Amino acid sequence: MAKVVRLRKQRKEWSKKAARAVSRGIDNLAELEQLEQKEREAEAALQAAITQSAEGSSEVVPASLESVDYLGMLSMDPELARSLGFDGVFPPAPLSS
Repeated sequence: MAKVVRLRKQRKEWSKKAARAVSRGIDNLAELEQLEQKEREAEAALQAAITQSAEGSSEVVPASLESVDYLGMLSMDPELARSLGFDGVFPPAPLSS
């Protein structure tokens, strides 16, 4: 019985993964895995940079953060954009005093 439950759970996860791939226009689950891995790495790097800046660190943002196409990722995954609070409008630049 436990094996049946496990197999049903696996089938459900594969269905979800396939739906995510189709919604992104990807027809290859390996490509979806690579894209999701890049997104996780970018999110982790972004969170690390936010944490560093919140701690008052004077370190420069790593070049790896600059090379990530965040807007491209947000346009490919509307759910990611919403989860990050991005509504498609850039905030105004702060005025220098």
